[in-house]
Amino acid sequence: MRSPTQLEMEDLKRILNEEIALCAEIEVLLAHKKEAVVAGELDRLSVIDSQLEVLSQRTKNLEQNRLEIMVHLGREGETLREFISSLESGEDALILSQARERLLKATTGIKTLS
Repeated sequence: MRSPTQLEMEDLKRILNEEIALCAEIEVLLAHKKEAVVAGELDRLSVIDSQLEVLSQRTKNLEQNRLEIMVHLGREGETLREFISSLESGEDALILSQARERLLKATTGIKTLS
C-alpha cells in the first residue's frame, strides 16, 4: 500500500464528479420514463431506455476506472469510505468525503425512482 500521488487524487476526484453528474442525468431520465409510462408514450419510452443504457455503460466504465486506481494504489477491495479514512486529514480527504456523500445521495435518488 502506498500513498496516492496528486495526479491519482485528481483522477479519483474527476471520476467521482463524473459519476455524480451521470447519476443526476439518470435520475432525470428515470423521472421522464415514469411520465412516458403513465402517458403511454411507447416511442418516447424506447428513446429514454436507449439513453439510460448508454449512461449506465458510462457509469460502469467510470466505476471500473475508479477500481483500477484503487488496485494501482494497492488498495484493491477497499471501499471508498475506507480509502478516505486512511488519508491524512486535509483538503483531499474532505473533497473525496463530500463527493462520496453526493454520490450516495444521487444513487439513493435513482433507487427511489427505479
